[in-house]
Amino acid sequence: MKKEGQITYLSKTPQLFLGFLIGLVLWGLTLMVLLVLN
Repeated sequence: MKKEGQITYLSKTPQLFLGFLIGLVLWGLTLMVLLVLN
């Protein structure tokens, strides 16, 4: 039951939202690296 619930939850999660979160995290890490190097 738990596995099926997780699968349905993942399938309902918008891929655009996940992509936005991943892009935001990568952008934040890049900005931090640039600030540290500068």
